[in-house]
Amino acid sequence: MIVMLFAVIIGVLSLNFFSLNFSIQGLNRTIIATPIELMYTTIIADSEAPTFNNRDFEDKVWNYYDRELTKYTDNYQVHFYYYRLGSGAYCSAKSCPAVEITVTSSLTFNYQFKRVMYYELRVNG
Repeated sequence: MIVMLFAVIIGVLSLNFFSLNFSIQGLNRTIIATPIELMYTTIIADSEAPTFNNRDFEDKVWNYYDRELTKYTDNYQVHFYYYRLGSGAYCSAKSCPAVEITVTSSLTFNYQFKRVMYYELRVNG
């Protein structure tokens, strides 16, 4: 009887860990594989210093994450931090050359998932 109890406990824990691993891998895969074309459509072209259109960029990223991340988690937060190249100082303009996207989510067992991605526009010359 005790052996069956341990078998049930091990089975339930295995299923929970599989579910947690599935969510983590899905979130990582979705965030890392964010389509670069999504970024290209929000760039304001300038020969000296190209920048992102902040509002358009956020709208497109939110739409993508709303469509894709809900497969793996019900609750997630996305935070955008725009900054200037070189100094890393906060950029408060409507268009900035670099952005840091932080995605966080609370998963089972109070596990806090966090992934940070950086996108910078530079002129190669």
